[in-house]
Amino acid sequence: MKTFREKLEVSMRLIEKSGVKYWGAGTPLHRLAWKLGIPIPPPPLAGFWTNAAFFGGYFSVFFGVITHLVILFVEERPRSVTESVLVAALAGVLFGAWMGFFQWRVAIKHRLPMWSEIDWDDPTN
Repeated sequence: MKTFREKLEVSMRLIEKSGVKYWGAGTPLHRLAWKLGIPIPPPPLAGFWTNAAFFGGYFSVFFGVITHLVILFVEERPRSVTESVLVAALAGVLFGAWMGFFQWRVAIKHRLPMWSEIDWDDPTN
């Protein structure tokens, strides 16, 4: 049984061999997650829902914090925390859906298998 790190190395070679560029194979946030030991598949192999959850989750947190702070210091009547959370959640859902769709299209265009479909003993099949 291969470790996640070994599977990641094999899958990155497979992705790059298919023609996907370096940063398309894994965003900086994915690479940070991998260095921290979080076992998330590379975006082109992850599938729509995994990508939607990952991209949407981190986007909503960063978007929510930044916009709430900006509005807090710029507007005369700052937005409530509840409003900020709802707007950030909606933005996260939309961004996550878009990135899930985008990565799904990359996988189709480059004929990449899903992470769960790879035969780790012979990944070229």
